[in-house]
Amino acid sequence: NVTGVQTCALPISLCLRHGQTLTVDTGSRRVTGRSAGIALDGALMLDTPGGRQTIYSGTLRWTR
Repeated sequence: NVTGVQTCALPISLCLRHGQTLTVDTGSRRVTGRSAGIALDGALMLDTPGGRQTIYSGTLRWTR
């Protein structure tokens, strides 16, 4: 789901992957973007080339 700007529910220092590029496989699609934190409703926020995406479930992948 593409949503408007949401604020983090947690301080950025507690979002361990904040600013990192993440990929989430949701089963029906794969979304890659830069982590923008956790939304107030608990969704992962990813900034993608197409805009901010909110992800509620899926398999998270990242590169160390």
